[in-house]
Amino acid sequence: MIKRIYVEKREGFDVPAKQLLDDFKETLDVKIDGLRLFVRYDVEDLSDEDFLRVRDIVFREPNVDNFYYELPSDLDTSKTFAIEYLPGQFDQRADSAAQCVQLVTGKDLPIIHSARIISLIGDISADDFAKIKSYSINAIESREASFELPTTLKISAEIPSDVEILKTFNDMSDVELKNFINLRGLAMNLDDLKFCQKYFRDNEKRSPTITELKVIDT
Repeated sequence: MIKRIYVEKREGFDVPAKQLLDDFKETLDVKIDGLRLFVRYDVEDLSDEDFLRVRDIVFREPNVDNFYYELPSDLDTSKTFAIEYLPGQFDQRADSAAQCVQLVTGKDLPIIHSARIISLIGDISADDFAKIKSYSINAIESREASFELPTTLKISAEIPSDVEILKTFNDMSDVELKNFINLRGLAMNLDDLKFCQKYFRDNEKRSPTITELKVIDT
């Protein structure tokens, strides 16, 4: 079962929220009265008893932070969005929290995911809201997160099929290579592919696999 907690800096300690607000105003030139910033933790493989043990040690500082099991009801959900790391990206906050939990409990490392929740305050236009959201989410490493509670935090990976062998690659003409690039959606141009062809034909004297082509491309 997934346990979820939201943490927010108390007034007077909410420096990150104030800095983010100033950043939006100065960088994006948007009209915004304020914002609230939360850190959301989703925790799996941790008992109710252990969760209560670590709640005020790992996830928040009681003198500085407020915590909630649900987002406050006075938030405008139409002006609120969540940001999380893409699968496979290193989440330092979540990793540190998991290691701290393990130190306290002395048990197996739990699975923890974190997200940032930004809730804007004021009469914000749809264009400004979209601008703020686009600015906040770095598509290279993060994405907009769902507010739904997941059933599991474990990441499942599909077993790849057998690697395809390209038996005629070394003999392809330029026209055939161009069609090959378009068909496979490869991130390389004709010269790149001809270089691969020459390498496998003259150096390796064999046909490459699809995986090997992608490695060379990167």
